[in-house]
Amino acid sequence: MPKVPKKPKMPKEIEFDYIKSNFFRVIRADGAFGGLAPNGAIHMGIYSERQPIPQKVVHAVQDGQLGPELLDKRQGRKAVIREMEVDVVLDIGQAIGLRQWLDDKIDQYKRHVGSLPTIPDMGAAKMNISDSDGEDKK
Repeated sequence: MPKVPKKPKMPKEIEFDYIKSNFFRVIRADGAFGGLAPNGAIHMGIYSERQPIPQKVVHAVQDGQLGPELLDKRQGRKAVIREMEVDVVLDIGQAIGLRQWLDDKIDQYKRHVGSLPTIPDMGAAKMNISDSDGEDKK
């Protein structure tokens, strides 16, 4: 009769080491853009907003010295820049876990800082959330 293998013992604790990847960096999240992929994964592109940086500026030369910028000759984008920083891909379980983690951080904020600011009072700190299907979520 064949011997039945023993079920391995479950450990009593597991250690996790956090190691920063070569691409680790701190980013500001002013908003997110994304949606569902065909496989059901959630793509959440995180962006930071900023004014455009000029592509070209022209300065006058006065008495052999660099003078003021000639603003009418400045070249660059006219729109606010939403610089895509990272795309986070989550399955639904991970998304629920992230939502629970954020809810916990919001609860901690309320306990330690006080009441939450209302959306109109948040001004620039308001998170802009857009779905790739065109539906805004604010």
